Amino acid sequence: MGSLLKLVYGPKHSYAPGEIYHVSLMSCFDRKLESSRPDFFLEGDLAREVDAVITPVEIDQIFEQQQKSLFDFDPVPLADLFCQDKVDSSQGVKMLSHSGSGSGGYSEFVLREAAREIFQKNLGTIEWIPGRYRGAY
Repeated sequence: MGSLLKLVYGPKHSYAPGEIYHVSLMSCFDRKLESSRPDFFLEGDLAREVDAVITPVEIDQIFEQQQKSLFDFDPVPLADLFCQDKVDSSQGVKMLSHSGSGSGGYSEFVLREAAREIFQKNLGTIEWIPGRYRGAY
């Protein structure tokens, strides 16, 4: 998401990557370490893809310190950051999804695209079986 914000959204709206401060809400503390890896640094722009990672536990702690809850804030509509189309507020924002595995469907996407590009085949139903590859590498 940091790459999309800083390298796609930013230039479309005349922002350099260093002018965008991207905070990501992640489920666990391990993501903080992951976001600091060197491969998530935009060398040419001297900026990180994700500037800060915060967890739900930390948000809860901040709310506690400030004696606030989510109910103290007015809801705001979601913005469509990447399309120029206006979102009809009477219809709300349409959330899209895809079939896929527990990894969010990325593996299935890669498999389907490879089959289409390399073999000119469209795959039907794919059955994913949880497990770990135990063969020789």
